Amino acid sequence: MFFSSLFKALPLCGMLLAPFALQAIGSTSTSTSTSTPTYTVIEDRANHPLLSPTFSERNVLKIQLANGLQAYLVSDPKTDKSAAVLSVQVGSWDNPPEFPGLAHFLEHLLFLGTKKYPNEAEYHRFILEHGGIANAYTDSDHTSYMFSIDNNAFEQGLDRFASFFKEPLFNPSGVSRELQAVDQEHSKNLINDNWRLYYIQKELASKKHPYHQFYSGNRATLSKVDQEFLKKWYQEHYSANLMHLAVHSNLPMQTLRDLVVSEFQDIPNHDQKAFSIDTPIATNASEGKMIYVESLKDKRTLHLIWDLSAEFAHMRNSKPEQVIGYVLAHEGEESLLAQLKREQLANGIQFSGFQIGSNNLQIDLDIELTDLGVKQVDQVISLVFQTISMLKQTVFPQYLFDEIKKMAILNYQYQPREDLFSHVQMEGSWLVHEDLSSYPEQTLIIQEFDPKAIQELLSLLTPEKTQYYLVAPDSLTGVKPDQHEPWLGGNYAVKAIDQSQLKSWSELKPNPQIELPKPNELIPRNLFLIEKEEELMGESFSMPNPELVLNNEQGVVYFASDTYYLVPQVSWIFQIKTPFIEIGNANKTVLADLYLKSLKSELSRYSYLATLAGLDYQLTRKENGIEISINGYSNNAHLLFEKISKQLKDVHPTAVEFENYKDALLRGYQDSCKCMPFEQASEVLKNILFKKYASEKQKAAAIKKITFENFKTYCKKLFSQVYLEGVFFGNIEKQQAKQLVDDLLNTLKAPFYPKEKQIKAQIIVLPSTEGPFYWKQSIETPGNAVILAIEHGPFSFKMRTAQQLLMQAMKESFFSTLRTKQQTGYIVKSAAEEIESQLFNLFIVQSNTHDVRDLLSRFELFIEGYLQELSKEEIPEERFHALKNSQLKILEQPPKNLKEMAELLNALAFRFEGDFDRIKHRIAATKALIYPEFLQISQDFMGRQNKKRIAILLEGTFVEQSIMQYTPLKNLEKLRKMSDYISYSKSLTTENKEDKK
Repeated sequence: MFFSSLFKALPLCGMLLAPFALQAIGSTSTSTSTSTPTYTVIEDRANHPLLSPTFSERNVLKIQLANGLQAYLVSDPKTDKSAAVLSVQVGSWDNPPEFPGLAHFLEHLLFLGTKKYPNEAEYHRFILEHGGIANAYTDSDHTSYMFSIDNNAFEQGLDRFASFFKEPLFNPSGVSRELQAVDQEHSKNLINDNWRLYYIQKELASKKHPYHQFYSGNRATLSKVDQEFLKKWYQEHYSANLMHLAVHSNLPMQTLRDLVVSEFQDIPNHDQKAFSIDTPIATNASEGKMIYVESLKDKRTLHLIWDLSAEFAHMRNSKPEQVIGYVLAHEGEESLLAQLKREQLANGIQFSGFQIGSNNLQIDLDIELTDLGVKQVDQVISLVFQTISMLKQTVFPQYLFDEIKKMAILNYQYQPREDLFSHVQMEGSWLVHEDLSSYPEQTLIIQEFDPKAIQELLSLLTPEKTQYYLVAPDSLTGVKPDQHEPWLGGNYAVKAIDQSQLKSWSELKPNPQIELPKPNELIPRNLFLIEKEEELMGESFSMPNPELVLNNEQGVVYFASDTYYLVPQVSWIFQIKTPFIEIGNANKTVLADLYLKSLKSELSRYSYLATLAGLDYQLTRKENGIEISINGYSNNAHLLFEKISKQLKDVHPTAVEFENYKDALLRGYQDSCKCMPFEQASEVLKNILFKKYASEKQKAAAIKKITFENFKTYCKKLFSQVYLEGVFFGNIEKQQAKQLVDDLLNTLKAPFYPKEKQIKAQIIVLPSTEGPFYWKQSIETPGNAVILAIEHGPFSFKMRTAQQLLMQAMKESFFSTLRTKQQTGYIVKSAAEEIESQLFNLFIVQSNTHDVRDLLSRFELFIEGYLQELSKEEIPEERFHALKNSQLKILEQPPKNLKEMAELLNALAFRFEGDFDRIKHRIAATKALIYPEFLQISQDFMGRQNKKRIAILLEGTFVEQSIMQYTPLKNLEKLRKMSDYISYSKSLTTENKEDKK
């Protein structure tokens, strides 16, 4: 897949995912059994200890191999998976001018066989078969490859992975096929507004900077690349001295070190220098101009962008952009956003800063506008520069910096154990942009307060140096696009802003209603554990035994104290059920959505402070109620819970605010028909599977009829009947949980919602004799999508086990057949789903080149062929046992963190009706399943005799000749008139003449 820095930018005010590292085990040169040193140890200067007990046995070693490759090694006995990521400092900016997209193309090709492992599908198959995931991405200045895998298969997986960087084959057949995959990947971005905006920014960038170039590649730019050129380019650019490796494993450190040295020391070192350029990205073509951008979806967003020099890109210790962003994106009482809301100009704001290459830093302020905000965009910009003016005239307070740093340190030290594959994806970029000795602390923790640097950066945030991108309908802006970006087709217009206006903005005085944030009282100050750590450390994991703190007609609420993760945090999940929310009723659904919009707005100034203080909360509309979840530090979690509880029945938007919320929701519902085809197909499938399901189209129709008076009446009766379901888990005592439940019930003061009257989702049971069926529908989005859903029947532990084993095995084969070999599409997925206790297997492809009926036929041919070879080539008994062992490892592993455990307890309590032994039953069923049973269930589930099949065929729009499709003939005479007829002798004569030429 292809990423750009645009989509990897991290919110400066958000919580960052911290890496799994700290303790170094050595700092001197070391050698293997040979006399020549093969690596040296890099001194570890990261000095903040991890305080989460789950990482207590972890060790870290930082080394540089003799060939220049740097490696970050993490030995972690408690990790449930092993993983590796290798980033090479070669990216899209290294593309040869004649072949835009070559770096991305080569990234794809490394997966298709090496000298040691020539089978093109072997790598992915091995990874998936052993419970893993593999992927890669190309960025401007680096390309990253990563995988995760079961611990016991890590050494073999790493051997296959390392081969990419030593002897890839670049088989001509693979080159030809993967060109189609790159072209499909490019095609899917044609309907993505973020990508289209990004390419307009590139179009207006300096032609002297490689940022300007088209670099994801497509068939037009890469069709003439041959094997010889690829090999030569690879050998010239993929040099060991430009490579950065991170590995995480449960192996002992010495074993892990020796493994890494053995696998990676033979990568050639060509002493290459990483590409570097110290040229501004922005030009006069974009700075001080208003760029009006047409979007496919109905958006209203103002993007203010500043291109900063290398000086600021290198300020990685003080990060002045992060400090400034903390204020500009704040949502407190006296913030810029609060004033924008008071003037009805905007609904949201986000600030981000991201490094592009080694010497460019770009910062963005994105403002979600109302219709009034679009019409009065000059006033929005004025408020921004008034805020900047206030910052320029203010001595930046130490307490704000201290808040930023304290939360960065706390989030680092109390980091949860996360999905390892997701983590190494992030590490791919971090490793390239930080010296290994300090890694990862410089990336994740601001190091020093530099008021001078803050003021220097603020001095550059002038109206004249700002790029203004307004994404909104021309019916609101009054400006019709007159320019066309060539690669993704985005339409835009560039209008110069009057010099008098720019000068006016630059001379603005601070707005008295916009001030610096006050000290955040929710920053945690008490991090003690309720349970004594010394009494609990060393205990092996066992499932918590939840206790009931409420169990009557008012609801069911469980409590469980954490005795395993031992961090000063909580994870609480609550659902308030009410008869006035119903997933199958469009009117009730949109009223609930309007209510949540209003509630979140009422809470925003307080909840934002909680978010900055490490307390994340979510309010979500569910099938029959509203779910409240709180995750974060236990110190002040009760205050956030109490604030939300009190606000539930105190939602009173103004008429203007109501219309803004209504308009935003309506546009969201209507934009669903502009989503990617496979996403639209998923929506259609839900509408079929559930007896009652309000579609986005139905919701759009319903919300148009709702008045402000309707909404006020709804808010008064929403909680007139309630039923609570919830789980309190973490660093909390039972008495506190009881008190919070009592307080919530006292706040709601509502009669109970009888359990027997609560709406339950009804799932389809397809007829067993009349099928299979398909539903075909035309859509206005480019591309086709097909989803095939095969239903087996009701859940049983045995059936669910067999289903998951089968689909785990089929996943790689379906992907490699439909995507790699047949090149039907870039998006190719399959999954084993349990939906309301019914079992479904799903197969999905989105294609820009194949007809929907053709795709469906390929699905069925693939399944038929797979079943024919099921016990021979595909899943012989040996592989069956390997799949079982992999599944058992997943089931036996505890949830990775506090939040995951709370989510599991909540699912067991309410989705699975209090079966807290369900995991044990799953493990027992997996162990008990024998091979003959598995084969029979697989045949019964997937075979042609199972007619319980429904296919969703969505037919989109296409560029002429982009899809191979047979044209029906009404009569043969039409074909005769369209065709030529020639004699055999003439044909032969022509052919002979051509041969002589």
